[in-house]
Amino acid sequence: MWLGWSDTAAEQARAIVEAVQRQAAGEPGAFAHAVLMEAARQDRELIAGIAAYRRHPWRRDLPAPPVLWTEGGSRLLHGRTLAVAAAQRRPDLVAALALLATPWDFHAAGPERATQLARLAPLLEPAMVSANTLPLAAPVARECLTGWYGANKPARGTWTVAGLAVSPAALDLPCFVAVPARDRIVPPESARPLAMRIRDAVLHEPAVGHIGMVAGARAEAALWRPLLAWVRGL
Repeated sequence: MWLGWSDTAAEQARAIVEAVQRQAAGEPGAFAHAVLMEAARQDRELIAGIAAYRRHPWRRDLPAPPVLWTEGGSRLLHGRTLAVAAAQRRPDLVAALALLATPWDFHAAGPERATQLARLAPLLEPAMVSANTLPLAAPVARECLTGWYGANKPARGTWTVAGLAVSPAALDLPCFVAVPARDRIVPPESARPLAMRIRDAVLHEPAVGHIGMVAGARAEAALWRPLLAWVRGL
C-alpha cells in the first residue's frame, strides 16, 4: 500500500468537488441522484461478477498446504515463504517463474511515501507484542514496514531469508515479470527494477491496473493470454 493520492486521483477529486458546487448552484439533488444511480449500477455489476465466479465449474485441484495452527474456523497455512526467495533456494523444484506486480524498489516512486509508512511501525509495536499479529503476523509486519518500506532492503540487496540474501540476479531460469502500467497499489517504478535484475527476464507491461490485470474485463487479453503463450513457449 502506498500512502497519498496520485496526481490523477487528486485531480479527479477536485473535479468532483467542482461538479458538486455547480450542481448545488443550479439543480440541487441532481448530482446526488447521479452518484446513487452510478453506485447502484456498479453494485449490480459487482454482484453479477461474484455470482458468475461462484457458478463456474472449474475448481483448483491442489493438495492442501500444511496447517500450522487452528482456532475455531480460522487456520494458519504454511505456503512455503516468497517466490523469488524460494526459486533462488530450490532451483531444482522450479522450472520457470512468473511474477505479477511484484514490488521490489520501495523508494522508486518516492521515498517519502515509503518512509512515512515505515514510521507507523513503532505505533503498532505494542499491539504486535501483545497479540503477535495484526492483518499480518507480527514478524512479517515488522519486515514489511521497517525492512521493505523503511530500509528498502530488497532493492539494496540486503533483504535476507533464512540467512541468505535474496538476489534476483542469481536466478538462472525463465522468468516472466508482469508490471501493470496503471497500477496504483504497486507503482510500476517499484516493480520494474525486479525485471531489470533478472537475467533475460520477459517484461510484460499491460495498460491496466493492479486488480484489473488479473480479474478485470480486459484481464484475458492483458495478462492471461500473453502468460499462457510464454508458458507454452518454454
